[in-house]
Amino acid sequence: MLVKNIVHKQLKAMGAKNYEIGVDSSHEAEQFIIKTVSQNEILDLKFLKWLQACNCNGRNIYIRPIAPSNLSFVDDVSIETLKCLEEENLIPCCIVESSPNNFHLWFKHSDILDNDISTQVAKLLSRKLEGDPSSADFRHFGRLAGFTNRKRIHVADGRFPFVKLRASSGSVLPISKELIDEAAGMLKTTSDREICKQAINKKVSSTLLSWEDFYNNSKYEGDFHRVDIAYAIYAFSKGIKYETIETSIRSRDLSHKGSLKRQDDYIERTLDKAERISI
Repeated sequence: MLVKNIVHKQLKAMGAKNYEIGVDSSHEAEQFIIKTVSQNEILDLKFLKWLQACNCNGRNIYIRPIAPSNLSFVDDVSIETLKCLEEENLIPCCIVESSPNNFHLWFKHSDILDNDISTQVAKLLSRKLEGDPSSADFRHFGRLAGFTNRKRIHVADGRFPFVKLRASSGSVLPISKELIDEAAGMLKTTSDREICKQAINKKVSSTLLSWEDFYNNSKYEGDFHRVDIAYAIYAFSKGIKYETIETSIRSRDLSHKGSLKRQDDYIERTLDKAERISI
């Protein structure tokens, strides 16, 4: 069975023990099917015949390793880029022609990558190969060779093109370690920036004056209205949101202002005045 030989070569090159097979819908009302299977289960003739039947019924057949894995996926690589792989030391473990002159590349690493590192490595590879950045993550589906690409834009002479396995060396990516180290460094930098940003926000937040600070300032002599205006002007100048300032003022007893509507009117007038002054 020809399709079995093709699928076997792709699986052997990718080298994972377990995969997810994706079968998309031929009708909008139907769901995308995902089956978790081993290499042997994929190669079972009954399973392959089911995939062929789905394919003939207008469905596309996809594959991805179970995450976390030691594989990186790059989509939408041009034939011109393929010619430069060796000189860039970017040797994929397999190359799949997903549609005419358009390629999927799978890259193999010596070790299993955690999901964050895996995604970052995929992004680096996609950037180097001018691939599709939206497909660069730790668990993206690629096409399974041996079946047809059922997208109508690829129909030629009334036929759908076959997804072809163009190379299946199974090689480990020569610059894998360098890419992993670069990815780890980028993630650490991003993490450090986020920690620094959180610390700055926390420090800024802790140094902001509260409504109570204004109330306790003898300068305002306990005059609630002066306190409300002063605090609101200050808060707007510090970028505090309207709703937050409103909540602070509303937290004190405003019953002496009358009905809820009169209280709302007071707050609205106060904040509108403070906002104009703070601009």
